[in-house]
Amino acid sequence: MNKSFHLILDEHKPIVEQMSQLVPVLSDGNLKEFRTYVDSFFYPLPKADPYQIIEVNAFCKLYIYTPGNQSPKIKIPLLYHTHGGGFVSAKASQFSKKNQDWANEFGVIVASVEYRLAPESPYPAALVDCFEGIKYLYEHADELLIDKERISIIGESAGGGMAATLAIYVRDKKPELKIKNQFLFSPMLDYQNTRDFGPKKNEYLGEYGWTFESNSYGWSAYKGNQTISDDELGYFSAAHARDFTNLPCTYILIGGLDLFFEESLEYTRQLNRAGVPVSLEVVAGGVHGFEDFPTPVGLSLKQNSVNCMKELL
Repeated sequence: MNKSFHLILDEHKPIVEQMSQLVPVLSDGNLKEFRTYVDSFFYPLPKADPYQIIEVNAFCKLYIYTPGNQSPKIKIPLLYHTHGGGFVSAKASQFSKKNQDWANEFGVIVASVEYRLAPESPYPAALVDCFEGIKYLYEHADELLIDKERISIIGESAGGGMAATLAIYVRDKKPELKIKNQFLFSPMLDYQNTRDFGPKKNEYLGEYGWTFESNSYGWSAYKGNQTISDDELGYFSAAHARDFTNLPCTYILIGGLDLFFEESLEYTRQLNRAGVPVSLEVVAGGVHGFEDFPTPVGLSLKQNSVNCMKELL
């Protein structure tokens, strides 16, 4: 038994044990196996048909969800979703039920972006696709009945990291597009998070759900064989931005045993020091992805997040 198992929420332990036996550790040799596992995880979940699919260009596709799957009558807020998957797996369409639920719950348009995956398409491909998607929605806001003043972004895991870098990129490259909020669930923020994480080393993190080995592969695949300049590093890995000012109001949800716990704490500090309104919710005993576990605690936490988002949207 690993060092942190006794700290996991009791009702999550059976799920975590099963996952630890099924989820392959990411590497060049088993990327195909990992992607197959991810697809099999989503396959039995309920689906929702998008209200509309927009092909922005050859690489960027947007799945649009509206309240009740009906055309809005007036302009309403936009929630822009960047999906998780370690930068190397998953598809926007696999999150359809969650996105439709958000549209119904919040009375917003949800747009989930399909972006290119690594290692086939390393940085900045995914960021460019996400940027092109949100830029298209902003520039076509009138016809799509989007309230330009109420655009928020949301993402989980690598999608949370992508949302964070997108907020930085939009601030710098298209400042007229003012993102109101960013909702980051278990976000993948720091490419330097390895087993030897310097002063942030924590021996209880990363044993379940998403490991150091998988994290190292995900970041390496996303980086590819290139050197990223200091000026651009924050667009690759949000924790390394040179400037944290003028970023959106931020909500971060993280489990106390998640590999990304320490980097989420530090990102919260950086935003706070820069005068950005930020809320951090830490769940003791939560491993990576705990917020989607179908347990009473998972459902309760999901409702807490929903309540927080309702207040901000």
